[in-house]
Amino acid sequence: MKTLLRFSMVALLALGLAACGSSSGGSDKDTVAGDDSGFGGYDTTDPGDDTTPGDDTTNPGDDTANPGDDTTECVPDCAGKNCGGDGCNGSCGTCGNDQTCSAGVCEDNTPEELDCKGLLLCYSQCEASDQACYEACYNSAPEAVKAQDDALQGCMAENGWNDCANNECKDEILSVLCKDEYETCVPPGELTCKEINDCINVCPEDTFQECATNCISDGSTEGQDQYSSFADCAIGNGFNDCTTAQCQNDVILDFCANEYDTCNNATGTCGQLWDCIGACEAEDSVCMDGCDANTSIKGITDYNSFVDCIIETCDNPPSQECFDGAKAEGGACVTMYAACFNAL
Repeated sequence: MKTLLRFSMVALLALGLAACGSSSGGSDKDTVAGDDSGFGGYDTTDPGDDTTPGDDTTNPGDDTANPGDDTTECVPDCAGKNCGGDGCNGSCGTCGNDQTCSAGVCEDNTPEELDCKGLLLCYSQCEASDQACYEACYNSAPEAVKAQDDALQGCMAENGWNDCANNECKDEILSVLCKDEYETCVPPGELTCKEINDCINVCPEDTFQECATNCISDGSTEGQDQYSSFADCAIGNGFNDCTTAQCQNDVILDFCANEYDTCNNATGTCGQLWDCIGACEAEDSVCMDGCDANTSIKGITDYNSFVDCIIETCDNPPSQECFDGAKAEGGACVTMYAACFNAL
């Protein structure tokens, strides 16, 4: 027999999870969503950036900074910037009415080119307390876009956005109570939930917020809803508090397996995974990756349990005689074998 392959759950569960919520602003009216949650419902933090598919040594929750250390002085950083935040709740400046702040740089635009999604992206560059920044974004938009933004902001305020204590509350407002206003401002795209997640996983660190925002806003209505459910489940159960990849895996396995499978359209069983891998050439990792991508978490868990038992009992690669004996009646791996192949 050829060498057995055990699938790393880190590779399977590589995530670029971002919390749900929204951030936008207005002209001289109160800012409804002028917080740090980012545009389109996404946390401005980068919860999964360090998770490399297949790398069990990554520590996506590791942060050498100590956010609770009050002795650390915040140093404003406006190097290469002439607008947006300075990292210390201050501003690096604001743009003119015919400009938009993009990644800290004022760029010329014509009002007709700034749609409602672009306006929300402009807001996301502003510090929460920088009302002048929000006003500059708002004033740079054409009247039709201002009207869309006004409708969205008004709906959010009317439904208690600023009183929300968690992401589930904000999800309810955007996906149900203000669904029409939000989708008018940010029309759904075509990406599936899996494609949204794959897109976020490759977002560069220096532009993560804007990149993740675009990934999710490019998703279909179904894709966004599925991703929201998946992200809310994982984050709500401590995914972003994990300091090890194993902890992240456990969160998904213990609490969010159904949401993961739905997001990834993963329905394959353990037996189907075994057959698929068996049809791959021994060194064809692309083929094998394709097999596990279509397998449910239960399918991969059952597969790994069976493979672990065979390797422990017979070594790797196992002899055909040992393999047959281990899965036969009375063999050491008969229970794992039955769990895997009875699912076919």
